[in-house]
Amino acid sequence: VAIVPSRVRDTLMSGQQVQIPIYINAISPMRRDYVDFVTTSIVRDINKDLSRQAASQALAQAQVSSITPDVIVEPVVTTTENVSRFKPTYVGFYAPAVLALLVQHIAVTFAALSLVRDRLQGTNELFRVSPLGPGQALFGKFLSYLLLTLAIGLILALLLIFGLGVPQYGDPWQFLLLIVLEICASLAWGFFISAISPRESQAVQWS
Repeated sequence: VAIVPSRVRDTLMSGQQVQIPIYINAISPMRRDYVDFVTTSIVRDINKDLSRQAASQALAQAQVSSITPDVIVEPVVTTTENVSRFKPTYVGFYAPAVLALLVQHIAVTFAALSLVRDRLQGTNELFRVSPLGPGQALFGKFLSYLLLTLAIGLILALLLIFGLGVPQYGDPWQFLLLIVLEICASLAWGFFISAISPRESQAVQWS
């Protein structure tokens, strides 16, 4: 949001620069820097036009004495203020995405290789003669991989928070719920890949 002040001509003729405050609401550091770049380019073009007009009028009317050279060269300046509650750095902004990618890849790989190895190593034959049903065996694998990947994800999150100094703004319980849901979805994809892959190498490629 750019707020254009009133009485621009009076401000310039009094020997002062015109302040145009610009407010943004963005947590992305790339977007913040992009807004600064765009506003600087726009103001530079405005200053060129205003300087040309002011110089021509001043020479015609001989009123250049009331305006300083700085105002003639740069009559408009801008100030950018980020009103977002969260202002993370580049590391803090991209760290959650990296964490989600690592947790997803670990869960998919674990699940994708599990059923393939059971078929190749003959573990399925042991399950057939045992009182354990297919659903129970799959649920056991799902629960074990869920707990294992969740522990890895929490360790990575603690390393990001305390090691790299990435702030934790949100609710910790919602963060934990999101991690669990992501692991569940990733394990489901991994089991699907494992069911359609005849070899370990193919399961790894699919993952």
